[in-house]
Amino acid sequence: MMYSAYFDKSGSPDEGKHIIVSGFVAEVVQWIHFEREWRSVLDAHSVSIFHANDFGFGVDEFKSWKDDETKRKWFLDSLVGIIRRRTDKSFSTAIPLGDFREVDQEFLLKESVGYPYPLAARVCMARVDEWATARGISEPIEFFFEDGAKHRGQLLWIAEKDGKPTPIFKKKQEITQFQAADLLAWEHNRLLRKDRSEWLKYLSPPLQKLEEMVA
Repeated sequence: MMYSAYFDKSGSPDEGKHIIVSGFVAEVVQWIHFEREWRSVLDAHSVSIFHANDFGFGVDEFKSWKDDETKRKWFLDSLVGIIRRRTDKSFSTAIPLGDFREVDQEFLLKESVGYPYPLAARVCMARVDEWATARGISEPIEFFFEDGAKHRGQLLWIAEKDGKPTPIFKKKQEITQFQAADLLAWEHNRLLRKDRSEWLKYLSPPLQKLEEMVA
């Protein structure tokens, strides 16, 4: 069986408190079913592409039903249901930018382990490898990352240095699977903006369902 993993990021290394890389791994055949089902839900609501930020704030394609909580809940529950049904495991890595900059001043993290984005992406790749090894999956896993992140090029030589498959960068408009990764990354970023003592309080229903995913 062939597997592939798709990741997107939330946050910027130049502002905010975190940069997050999140995504899912699944059999290639399951991703085919995922794409068909996901597209069906979007088409039923006349949505061309799902952007979690647009949905969260009720803008652009979601503006006309911003206050329709019943419709919003059904739509989001449908998407989360597809993710849970068609993917095997979720992965998400957050790099605290303040801590990164502080340690970088002394240990040159950017040169030794990578800038925040490629570092988070490489950690996700490592966790997918650990997951695959624990399940006896020996075939190489393809890694897809949404194109456009700052310092994304560094991930290429980090993967080569570590003997890992070459990451494949694609535009979000080209790959439906990135929309699921976008949802998870956005939800985790939203949670991390809250005070840590209140994380459980602000754990949204979609994130709770995705966090429950076990391999």
